[in-house]
Amino acid sequence: MEGSCTLVLGNTWRNILARLACLGIFLIFFLKPNFELIKLDGDSMSPTILDGEVILVYTAAYRYDTPRVGDIIIIRDHDTGEKLIKRIIGKPGDVIGMYDGYITVNNVIVNPELGRTFDYGFMDITHVLEPDHFFYIGDNRFDSVFGKVSRIEIRGKIVLR
Repeated sequence: MEGSCTLVLGNTWRNILARLACLGIFLIFFLKPNFELIKLDGDSMSPTILDGEVILVYTAAYRYDTPRVGDIIIIRDHDTGEKLIKRIIGKPGDVIGMYDGYITVNNVIVNPELGRTFDYGFMDITHVLEPDHFFYIGDNRFDSVFGKVSRIEIRGKIVLR
């Protein structure tokens, strides 16, 4: 009887090792190229994501899907090359306006409860987003850059924080 118990136990250990090997291969060949851990440096996304918080980015998110308003994305700053974490607030065809410190999308103030969200003088701008372009800004409107980005420049979507 003891021999058969050892045989069953041996098969169990082999099964566990085989499953661990499969999991390791999965992690190396699927997760590594499609996910990235990033530590946020700055307050531009507070209070949603705090300075120093580590987030998981799905880098293949928009390979087959379209970014949506509300998605938190990763882009690269054109000047510094650093990764920026921002929220999409405008999609292709939307009319983005900036009037007296307020940002509007299709003539609706974004987050009116914040009051004036930026102070760049008396800048009044209206811009229609081109096909495959999105408008982004950080959740902390008082400490964030904003702008438009093409779909191919979006590096990924935040999936876990």
